[in-house]
Amino acid sequence: TIRLIFARPQRLRRIHLRFVEPDRQRTQEYLLRWSGDGGQSFHDIVRQQWNFDPHAASTQTEQHQVDLAAVAVLELIITPDVADTQALATLSEMRLA
Repeated sequence: TIRLIFARPQRLRRIHLRFVEPDRQRTQEYLLRWSGDGGQSFHDIVRQQWNFDPHAASTQTEQHQVDLAAVAVLELIITPDVADTQALATLSEMRLA
């Protein structure tokens, strides 16, 4: 889990995520959510799965267009492999605008 806590609430319009998995075949799931009240309650932005395959699809790039006026907390929860609890996540980029 990656949790960004802002000192002052932020306006967000774009969230860019990039995951790279050159070595293993796996199914990853992530949940992106936000809170306007310091983390007391959260609102889902997106929940998504991606099938990595080193021979076909080793990169997942997502551009989420949002219009969030007062984000106090942004949280990215990654399940690296829905079938293997020992797998590691491979987030290579996270950009906010």
